[in-house]
Amino acid sequence: MNKKFQIKKILIPYDFSATAELALEHAVFMAKLHKADIVLVHVIESFSFTSAISAAFGKTQSDWLKNALLFSKSLRRMKNYNR
Repeated sequence: MNKKFQIKKILIPYDFSATAELALEHAVFMAKLHKADIVLVHVIESFSFTSAISAAFGKTQSDWLKNALLFSKSLRRMKNYNR
């Protein structure tokens, strides 16, 4: 039994790193090639629960806001993604 391989959705974890940016660029290329959808995943810590942990690892609320703005810029760049 031969089934044709078909990509329908591409899941991209996104953490604002250069590697994630590169993965997103590749995903856009593959999505255009296969006429697939892209799903971005980013997990955000809750400040009320993890404020002590965040402080210990040097992440502040302004860092998260800055990352959210970077994420929004990346999404705007993807606006040219046409299926």
